[in-house]
Amino acid sequence: EKIYKDIVSELESGKNVGMLTIGDPSVYSTYMYIHKRVKGAGFDADMISGVPSFCAAAARLGIPLGEMKQEIHIIPASYDVEKTLEYGGTCVYMKSGKKLGELIKVLEKAIALGRKMEVYGVTNCGMEDECIYRGLDELEMAEGYLTIVIVKYYD
Repeated sequence: EKIYKDIVSELESGKNVGMLTIGDPSVYSTYMYIHKRVKGAGFDADMISGVPSFCAAAARLGIPLGEMKQEIHIIPASYDVEKTLEYGGTCVYMKSGKKLGELIKVLEKAIALGRKMEVYGVTNCGMEDECIYRGLDELEMAEGYLTIVIVKYYD
C-alpha cells in the first residue's frame, strides 16, 4: 500500500517512476499488484521483461529446463506440492523457502516409491550470497525465501 501511494504521489506530480524487481515482473512478482493498481488509477504503466529467476537458476546450474517434449511446470510456494508428483518433465518450485521442508519430504517419499528424478536448488540466484545445491542431501541445507528448486523427473 505504501509503495503504491508513493508511486502515485510521484506520478501525480508529473514525474516518471521506475520500479525494479528481481527476475521478471510477470512471474510471481509483487510488481504486478502495483502495475494493475497504477493502470486502474488511470496512469500509463509499461513492463520491461527481465530474466525470470528460474531461467537464471537453470543457467547457473548448467541444466536445461526442457528438452524435446518435456513439460515445464512453474509452481508457486503456496501450491500443494504433493499434487505435483503427478507431473512429468521439469517442476520449478518458486520461492520455496517456507515450504522447503515439506517439499523435501514429498520428494523423499516419491523416491522411496521408485520415482526417478534429479533435484537442484539455488538460493539468492545471482546475489553475493548465492548458494547452489545438487541433490536432496544438499538441498536440506538450503535456507531463504528466494530458494528455487528444480526437479527433473525421469519416467
